[in-house]
Amino acid sequence: MAEKSKAKRRGGGRRPPLSDRRRLFAQEYLKDLNATAAALRAGYAAGSAKVSGHKLMHTPEVVALIEAAQAKLREKNDVTVERIVEELRRVGLSDLRQVFDEHGKLRSLADLPEEVAAMLASVKVVTRPVAGGDKGDVEYVHEIKAWDKVRALELLGKYLGILVDRTKHEGAIALVPLTPEQAARLSNADLEQIVAIAKKAQGADQG
Repeated sequence: MAEKSKAKRRGGGRRPPLSDRRRLFAQEYLKDLNATAAALRAGYAAGSAKVSGHKLMHTPEVVALIEAAQAKLREKNDVTVERIVEELRRVGLSDLRQVFDEHGKLRSLADLPEEVAAMLASVKVVTRPVAGGDKGDVEYVHEIKAWDKVRALELLGKYLGILVDRTKHEGAIALVPLTPEQAARLSNADLEQIVAIAKKAQGADQG
């Protein structure tokens, strides 16, 4: 009897295996980083999905599974800290004038240096009739959209431990230096936005 009692005590501290639904929640959460939506897709009741998602994001086994999956994704896509910081620097410190030549004309995308191409989110070419021209005459207008410099600088500042958002009681937001400990606790949402910028810029480099 004594031996059985010891065995029970030894096994009593073990955590139960992660349920299939919790594993599914972790997989669904990686799609859009929305805990409520992930809970719904994983089969949790609609009326309590927000609460369920919140609880699951504070469940150590679920968090560990999500973090492990995110680490694999970063490794698979060759997203390193150095790469993230470099791409954020390119966007945050970009100068849109570099997209044009000395005559004010748009440079060929194929000829843009990586440093300049990284700032562009999209380039659209619009064809329209020439005002006052002959029938059939058209002109090409390039619509350029750059990445959000301010957001890139905010993320870069947080990542490097330079800035942190701190909400005051009156509702204003002040930027103050981060301690090394605070910098190490960036949220998954911040990290995923940084990774998104790096992956987009990486795709532009390869194109």
